[in-house]
Amino acid sequence: MQLKYHAILVTAGGWNGGSIKDDDYLSKLKFMNEVNLYPSLLAAHLATKHLSPGGLVAFTGAASVYKEPQPDMLGYSLAKSGVHYIATVLAEKAQEFNGKVVTILPETIDTATNRSAMPTSDFKTWAKPEQIGELLLGWVEGLNVPANGSFVLLKVKNGCIQPEFV
Repeated sequence: MQLKYHAILVTAGGWNGGSIKDDDYLSKLKFMNEVNLYPSLLAAHLATKHLSPGGLVAFTGAASVYKEPQPDMLGYSLAKSGVHYIATVLAEKAQEFNGKVVTILPETIDTATNRSAMPTSDFKTWAKPEQIGELLLGWVEGLNVPANGSFVLLKVKNGCIQPEFV
């Protein structure tokens, strides 16, 4: 008996900065691929084999990378651009496995690591992991599910996530 899943959610990720001029740019790129790109590749592969009909695949992209080039975070930008590409390609093939593909584009997620790295930021504008989880759970349960292939900016207004479709 083959296992089937109603949803495959890619929540893995990480960040680092750096540009092409840095001596360690290749090691930074390797790390960003390991924490951002490879989990998405694995999820896409698993979706083609194990997603239930009508199931959801959700990738975690990056709003900053989606909007414009980020030359001072080369590895992160390349890895997240790869995630966006995988999502686009998988959405094109979604009819073959009868699923939906959605990519969330958070601006900043309210984590201890991000708070430590950016202590003077306005945390009220950051998406809380619990809020993202609630949004994804709603989609898995069939509530206001975005169209296949959607990219969704996660804007925070008045302490709530306001999805914006791009």
